[in-house]
Amino acid sequence: MYAITGASGFIGNHLEDLLKEKKINYIKIGRKKDSDFIIKDINSKTNWSESLKGVDTIFHLAGRAYVSKSKCNISKDLHQKINFEGTKRLAEKASEMGVKRIIFLSTAKVYGERSGFGEKFKISSKLNPNDKYAISKMNAEKCIKNIAKNSGLDFVIVRTPLVYGPYMKANLLNLFSLVYSKFPLPLGKIKNKRSIIYVGNLVDFLYNCAISPNAKNKTFLISERYAFSTQEIIKLISISIKVPLIIFPFPLSILKIIASFLGKRIYFSKITDSFEVDASESYKILNWYPPFDVYTSFKITGKWFLKKR
Repeated sequence: MYAITGASGFIGNHLEDLLKEKKINYIKIGRKKDSDFIIKDINSKTNWSESLKGVDTIFHLAGRAYVSKSKCNISKDLHQKINFEGTKRLAEKASEMGVKRIIFLSTAKVYGERSGFGEKFKISSKLNPNDKYAISKMNAEKCIKNIAKNSGLDFVIVRTPLVYGPYMKANLLNLFSLVYSKFPLPLGKIKNKRSIIYVGNLVDFLYNCAISPNAKNKTFLISERYAFSTQEIIKLISISIKVPLIIFPFPLSILKIIASFLGKRIYFSKITDSFEVDASESYKILNWYPPFDVYTSFKITGKWFLKKR
């Protein structure tokens, strides 16, 4: 029996669809009413006992990626409480109840916020998390490994770059909206490479982590086979939503000043910096190939976006 934490979230929804398609039994652990077990708060005191009865494998997708300014005023430790303490509690209870494997969704941001142009993060690259989210994920990874080392629990850690697809939120959704506006984009001078992964490919990889003996106690770095420049991503979006695209060159130094003035400095960095990962080892270990090519992936995402609009 599989269990999915964060089952009602972006990635959890897609994993559920995949398991349904394969006619595999699973339970949903989430915050919404359609969950088999409702867990409202994830922290060091969460009671996981009932939800883990008869479970062999846990897909631990629940977590806090973004904290709004209003939330920051309420609690500065949301990432620590949810991503680290909550994961620790789950792994401890899983080992106690005889769960065989926990698959933990982490982030490639544990390596830092950017890679040099032409350089790639590898599994063996030095960890250098720069924000509370990435730090909490790194600490959760270490915790899971320690618990597994002293119990019969196997672990699989999957680090991802930006994930896109239907029901996505945040940065790439904003980029879709920007292209949809048909506003001329002054991004012609950007030279970068960014690794991304389609959610359909990601959940297929997660499923393979559950069934493959080669995944036991491994840490994976996963992305599409090729990285893309921001301009290439924008062109893929334009094609997928059938909107004409106008890109023209403009000095990046001036754009940076404007972005800072508008409070969009971090967003500007995300579309101009390089963030490239080398996922070749992950492909090789699991003998895995993504079921969706990038053009099909963007076509599906574009169709969802237009329907949403």
